[in-house]
Amino acid sequence: MILVNGALSGEQKRFALCHELAHMIFPSLFQHVLPIEIREESANWFAGALLLLATALRDQLGRKRRSLSWYELGEVQRQFGVSCYWIARRCREAGIIARDTYRELLDQYGRGEWDESPGEEESSTRLRRLAVRAITEGVATPKEAAALPGVQQEEFDALLGSSESGVERAGTRPL
Repeated sequence: MILVNGALSGEQKRFALCHELAHMIFPSLFQHVLPIEIREESANWFAGALLLLATALRDQLGRKRRSLSWYELGEVQRQFGVSCYWIARRCREAGIIARDTYRELLDQYGRGEWDESPGEEESSTRLRRLAVRAITEGVATPKEAAALPGVQQEEFDALLGSSESGVERAGTRPL
């Protein structure tokens, strides 16, 4: 079982889960054979490689680059849900940027020149999807579904074209 701090950002949670997964997948390698610094660095590498495949990065940014803009890093960040720090690091590991370019990006990061926030709060949509399904199936009313945490009746009214009198089910069928 892997537990993750709920106060972390979505990017940090994803990375932490993949990092801990590495420890679970490669227990003998990580537990006794290597020093702790190398075990942790290997788990970080695994997490970065799992979240950002080199081929996907090359598709987005090109095979070889002399420099990367913050706009490009931000676009990759929004698409893959990985921090700009790890994007830059994976670009270095994948040979997209040279060591000097990577160091300059890290220097800019250290000077606070990049914004790590993806711009919007991440949230799970599973509960909302299940509530919409229950309404569509006639198992629950929008008012009942709105009793779930983080769900607003107005959302369902807008999504389903419902009114105070109930949900209009014309054209709907079981999933």
